[in-house]
Amino acid sequence: MVSESISLVIPTYSRPSDLRRLLDSIARLEGTIPDEILIIDDSPNSETSEMVEIWSKQHEFGVKVIRSSKRNGPAAARNVGLNEAKGEIVAFTDDDCVVDRKWLHELIKPFSEDKSEVIAATTGSKITAEITGPLTGYYSFACSWTTPRRYIDTANCALRKNAALSIGGFDAYYKTTALEDIGISLKLVTNGLKIRFCENAVVYHYWPEDFHYFIRKAHEGGYGLHYLTEMYLNASLAPEKRQLLLLAGWKPHEMGPPSFSMIRLLADGAYLGKEWMLKGMKIRSLGPNLLLWYISKHEMKKGYLEAKSKEQCL
Repeated sequence: MVSESISLVIPTYSRPSDLRRLLDSIARLEGTIPDEILIIDDSPNSETSEMVEIWSKQHEFGVKVIRSSKRNGPAAARNVGLNEAKGEIVAFTDDDCVVDRKWLHELIKPFSEDKSEVIAATTGSKITAEITGPLTGYYSFACSWTTPRRYIDTANCALRKNAALSIGGFDAYYKTTALEDIGISLKLVTNGLKIRFCENAVVYHYWPEDFHYFIRKAHEGGYGLHYLTEMYLNASLAPEKRQLLLLAGWKPHEMGPPSFSMIRLLADGAYLGKEWMLKGMKIRSLGPNLLLWYISKHEMKKGYLEAKSKEQCL
């Protein structure tokens, strides 16, 4: 059993009904519960705060809402939570998820087994909650590719607070999701810290069956990948840190689903095997997934090149 105190941080933006669904699942946790819940609200209105106030009166949890004066993005919100957290271990999930009853218990278990405190982070399994069409089918396939993972997923992770602060927390380089989970993972690894994968720590993620959302997320991923390759995977990275990544078993094509892998091939010249295209695919979803993979590959490349172009104009 972990003796350290635990804070749970949830960034949110204008999704009170989704957040309520998540909080209801947190209320059903078994074995381990957080000592506090911090909700970092980027919303321009008070709907989230009002919902949380009503929910808190119905449940015996210490919940605190921290509102931002402007939309700073999920990475910045997580940093606010990390700094405000009273717990020695800080867990994270997202407002469009629900957690398994044993989620937190399984997620923090490795910290009690690690006497040297070399394990700085844990992460678990992310399963698509509903498959309602080809888009959610694609996300389900993509998630299966990253389990078990070598990097943390911010929808399902826990960090030692001191370790996370010592490396500067999350990189808030863009105001939207832009692979900041891979960024902080690389910072952990290159500083000699370890990430433990906990298969039984499960969250269920609700993806929208929305084509505009799909294109936007792929495009934002291109921006994030530009930053990551410039910061961690280019030739200017100190040789000893590149060696650390190799020793840790990090390979660019293992750091994300196939759509991410392809842009990494374009970004840093990493070799990509041929087997990945069919790995884990079910025959009935092969056609839609290949089409979606092609579209997302194009958008990732476009986002990467635009980010590169903007940097050159500064």
